[in-house]
Parts: sequence; structure tokens; C-alpha cells
Amino acid sequence: LALRSRQLCYGPDRVVWVNENAEMGHAWDLVVRSDANDNTVEAWVEVKATTAADKDQLEISVPQLLAAQRLGAKYWIARVYGAGCDDAQVVLVRDPFRQLEAGIL
Repeated sequence: LALRSRQLCYGPDRVVWVNENAEMGHAWDLVVRSDANDNTVEAWVEVKATTAADKDQLEISVPQLLAAQRLGAKYWIARVYGAGCDDAQVVLVRDPFRQLEAGIL
């Protein structure tokens, strides 16, 4: 669902699921490229899914937190609520490290 929502926003050729075939050890799941033929990364997206419709907590690893700090506004969390359900929803959080610092999250 998070992959499809990003593909709808940016186009299917610009969004790469880096862990599609195996866990690659990155601090993100999706990479959004500037264009399909370019390796310039526009956004790094970590997907956090829950089957609950209203769970307000999530776990984030140290490498993910450090990536969020380093990448700033180019790092996103795609929070999927109701994963596996027909009415699942995705909430996008841009620059989560700064939002934590500011007390927004």
C-alpha cells in the first residue's frame, strides 16, 4: 500500500522497493528517484505498518533515526494503519527527526 501510494504520486518507474527481494540492511524501504533514468534520490521512505487502525506508537531503529537526522526533509516515514485490510490508510511523515526535536511527534 505504501509502495502503491508513492508510485501514484511519483510514477511507478521512479519508486524503487529496495527490500523487494531480500532485506538489504538499509534504514529505508523505498527510494524515490528524480526520474526513472537518473540515480539522484529525491526521497528515502521507511514503511512502518500495523494491523491496528489507531496505534500511535512505532519502533524505529538507531540506523533509521540516524538516517532521518542525516537526510532531513528527504527522509519520510510511511505509517500504514490497518495493514492487510481493505480500508488501510497511509500517513506520511516528512522529516521525522526534526518533528521529534520540535515536539510535534
